[in-house]
This record gives sequence, C-alpha cells and structure tokens, in this order.
Amino acid sequence: MFRKMLLLYQQRFVVMRLEAVTILSSLLLASCAVSPQKICAPHAPDTWQYLGQDKSLATLFEPILPHAPYTTNEGKIVRSVQHVWFRGGDYLLLACTLAHRARNDCSVRTTEFQLIGNAWVTRSEDTVVCNVLTYLFRRETNRWSTRVRRDETQSGF
Repeated sequence: MFRKMLLLYQQRFVVMRLEAVTILSSLLLASCAVSPQKICAPHAPDTWQYLGQDKSLATLFEPILPHAPYTTNEGKIVRSVQHVWFRGGDYLLLACTLAHRARNDCSVRTTEFQLIGNAWVTRSEDTVVCNVLTYLFRRETNRWSTRVRRDETQSGF
C-alpha cells in the first residue's frame, strides 16, 4: 500500500514538474518577442504618431510596399512580413516593413510617402543594414581566400 502511494505521488510530482517547465518555457519564448512599435520607432521621427497595423493603408500601398521573401544584408531570408505605420501630420506616412517574428531591426525596410495634391508619392525607401563590421569582415575574408586560392592555382603549387 505504501509503495502504491509513493508511486502515485512520484507520478503526480513528475506531471507537476512538466507543467511547470512548460509554463516557464512559454513565458521565456513570449519574452523574446519584441513589439513592432519598439523595433520601428527609431526609424520614424519622434514627433510622428504610431498607427500600428492598418489594413486600409496596407491595401492602398500594397503594390509599392516590400514583400517577402527578401534577404537581409546578413543573408537571412525574410519569409513573412508585417507592416506598421507612422503618421507625420496629414501629408506624411511611413510604412515600416519587418519580419513577422522580428526581434531586432535587421529585417526592417521603411518606405515614406508624401501626399501631393490628391496622390501619395514615394518620398524615400531605406533598408536597415545590421552588423556592418561583421558583414564587411566576412566579405573581405571571402575575397582574400578567393585571391589566395586563385594565386595558388596560377603558381602551380
């Protein structure tokens, strides 16, 4: 009888530990997500109003906005995007396009629009370049190793 109770207690304890681990891991994963507003805000002027995701604006500017897939300067493929919007008065809009699960601004592409007369015109388009020093170092290292290989084949070694 005591063994049965001990076994039952151990089974319940294991189940409770698994539930606790599941809850903790869910909380940790949720904390990794960063809001699109926090990621995009540095790319919009401080005085502009954050509008969030706006389906009517996304539909209106859909042909002009960046679409997935695209590649960041780090070589990562962005397979799915979201657009969040900022408004600068009545005549300026900024679309911030970023990966759906972005944790930093490496996937950000911004497109600024200006209302001239009755038409919205693209004013500027920018892409965030991340880890520039690492990117340049890798590029130079690849160029150097290609040069060395080419020199070795030409010298007959």
